[in-house]
Amino acid sequence: MGTGRRNLSGAHRTELNGTQTNHPKAGVLTLTGTVISEQIYRTANPWQMVSQQVLAEQTRLTAGEQPPEVDWRAPQVIGVGRDFALEAIVKEPLNTDLLLGAALDEPITSQSFNRDRPVDLQPLRAGGVYRIGRAPFRVGDRWVSAVIIRETGMVVMGQRVRVTDRGAGDQYQSLPDLGPVRSRVVPPRPAQPNS
Repeated sequence: MGTGRRNLSGAHRTELNGTQTNHPKAGVLTLTGTVISEQIYRTANPWQMVSQQVLAEQTRLTAGEQPPEVDWRAPQVIGVGRDFALEAIVKEPLNTDLLLGAALDEPITSQSFNRDRPVDLQPLRAGGVYRIGRAPFRVGDRWVSAVIIRETGMVVMGQRVRVTDRGAGDQYQSLPDLGPVRSRVVPPRPAQPNS
């Protein structure tokens, strides 16, 4: 009886958690993340991993004593050429704080993985980053992220987005804009001439 080789596959979830205190510039740095991947193993002696594919990935890096708490909304899978919404919404009240922020969308390649890149921070008029993106017309993985900075800290959220030609994907759709918000402030009445 010969020794046959078979391939077995399995999904794996990896949780990342790390904190650095007393960072010279940021104070406290905290990294959390999740990677879900699928591995194919060949049942040789010893077992060998013959391929691996990342199915989903998300990270959050915070810095400072009180970084903004952010509600993150982005798709995991998007159809080629489709529009998608990316939102990073600050949960707590802004009061008089100024927010700076930016959104990034770039392909995942071996060259872009560990590269420093400039980020064009803009003053945010609302409580977060809201962007509409468009997936490219080719299949592949992209990295979408948002940076939000306030006086007490910063947060960088990032997520892998798979661009596929097998349907529209699960793109997150933001809430519709219903126009201007009605105010409860009553405008002053015009002055009446004295008669």
